[in-house]
Amino acid sequence: MISVMPNPAADNLSLILYAKEAEQANTIIYNAYGQQVFSKANLLNIGYNKIDFFVSSLSAGAYYLKIVTKDSGIVKPFIKNKR
Repeated sequence: MISVMPNPAADNLSLILYAKEAEQANTIIYNAYGQQVFSKANLLNIGYNKIDFFVSSLSAGAYYLKIVTKDSGIVKPFIKNKR
């Protein structure tokens, strides 16, 4: 299970995901043109994990949050609103 909230976001964006085992996950944010605008390496614990992103510096528009683990890669869209 993976959730991105709030969507749309103005200042903060939270990623909630469940990990079956402790592992590393890389999170990457892409703009609507496919350009990488942010990346972060995260250590996941077994169970539910919450990763916070401060998106206030991003321009308003459509973005994609990609989560990559050793077993999978998932992309979740989100909208960045003006403050």
